[in-house]
Amino acid sequence: MKRLVFFLMVVMAACSMSGCNTLGFGKTNKQPLPPLPEIKDPIQIQKVWQARPGVGSHGQYLRLTPQLDGSTIYTTDVKGHISAVADLDGRILWTTKVKDSITAGPGAGDGRVYITTGNAKAYAFDAKTGKQLWQAKISNQSLANPVYTNGLVIFKTIDADVIALNARTGKQVWHYEGDTPRLILRASSVPVETHGGVVVGFANGEVVVLTVQEGKLFWQKQVADPQGFSDLSRMVDIDADPVPAGNTLFVATYQGNISALDLRTGKLIWQHKLSSYTGMAVSDDKVFVTDADGRIWAFNASTGQVAWRQNKLARRQLTGPALLGHYLVVADRTGYEHWLDQADGDIKARQFLGKAGVITNPFTHGNRVYLQMEDGNLLAQRVG
Repeated sequence: MKRLVFFLMVVMAACSMSGCNTLGFGKTNKQPLPPLPEIKDPIQIQKVWQARPGVGSHGQYLRLTPQLDGSTIYTTDVKGHISAVADLDGRILWTTKVKDSITAGPGAGDGRVYITTGNAKAYAFDAKTGKQLWQAKISNQSLANPVYTNGLVIFKTIDADVIALNARTGKQVWHYEGDTPRLILRASSVPVETHGGVVVGFANGEVVVLTVQEGKLFWQKQVADPQGFSDLSRMVDIDADPVPAGNTLFVATYQGNISALDLRTGKLIWQHKLSSYTGMAVSDDKVFVTDADGRIWAFNASTGQVAWRQNKLARRQLTGPALLGHYLVVADRTGYEHWLDQADGDIKARQFLGKAGVITNPFTHGNRVYLQMEDGNLLAQRVG
């Protein structure tokens, strides 16, 4: 029997660790952020286009991460809008709407766009026209983008159900039931398909690999153990998307660690104590991660040795990183984006995007980086 799940806002959790004193509601005694560091000889960042296909998360702290599929970017907003945006120039190709609020970004694949709503409904739309194709009920609401793979669309719910629906009909194909603690962060990692398996991270600090076609357990690994006696201290959510790279799987947990696992067996390769709820990025030889205090780390991907750590953006509620060329791109809740050198973590550029701030991770394609702000503004940029 599933237990009742309570949310902890990520901003509250981050502040409880970094001392900004915002646990609770009403007035706060928020400490001022340290000044942003001066940048010598900054690189030039060029805006390619900007669009506003929706209203974003509208202050509800939902990571509504857009989905790029082919030449189109698909977006959702908390008011129920689903939109298609041309990657070439930012034109809004179509927008449709459901009656319910949307709690996660979209998934896309095989000519369809998939979304999930706050009242636990799943929808599929024609990717070219926005026409609704089917609607289905799932067991609970989801905060993670649906994932399309091999004719299936996979949903992960807030209470650790993993549900695979037939992407063409919406009929359930399989269902895996995980375990979840009573208190979780208001965020969720997205299932990742790789080598015929689906990697899923849960809020109890466990990662599993399921077979795509049947949802059978291939292996499972507890990568972080809850510590302490209170629900808050025992939180070890996996809210950063797991990242497979070759035969290695990288997993980061809140109040736990970053781990490198053998993707074939789940065997631990290396581990470093760290707390993260945002995201990671992996290059040929490094894994980059933003921690809960706003520090950015680079680890040797093979050994786990720390290559560098950037502390000058601490307490800014950073997103996870994205890789573009030689650079690492992150954004923050105050509306700034920051570009770092992958080699040493040196800050190479900074831009103010707007007061709305950014909570979804940047993503890249070709020579562009894309950022979506909390108010729904979507930007495409490149190095000028």
